[in-house]
Amino acid sequence: MSNRLAVVAVGGIVLAVRGPAGHAPMADPAVRRKYWTIVAVEFGLIAVGALILGATGAADWISVWVCAVVGVHFVPLAGVFGAEPLKVVGIVLVVAAVALFLGLATSVPPVTVTGAGAGLVLLVSGALGLVAGGAHLIPTRIRRG
Repeated sequence: MSNRLAVVAVGGIVLAVRGPAGHAPMADPAVRRKYWTIVAVEFGLIAVGALILGATGAADWISVWVCAVVGVHFVPLAGVFGAEPLKVVGIVLVVAAVALFLGLATSVPPVTVTGAGAGLVLLVSGALGLVAGGAHLIPTRIRRG
């Protein structure tokens, strides 16, 4: 399994490097600036939340916090990239994190459920992108151009 994962990772890197740079959303300086601003806020929120949860003895909930913040960050990224399906992914991740926080999901340790749940959401969204030929994940401004 790990060999297949390595092959997929290397293939993805090769495609990303050899792809048409002129059509990449990150080629636009405004998109790049918005992206990095969102990611910086995301990392800051994750760090502050993790420090607070760790310091208050609630370290088991750090993974839930990370899941929620990652989910929230997909919502503005959907607008930046013009890829509306990212909003759905973000909302599902946030709903899962909130359900865990409220204790609605399970009595299993939060880290177990968060990892499996978030992983499943991201895997399914990626698989749907592959099945659909990725067209629904390609930013609309590239599809139109």
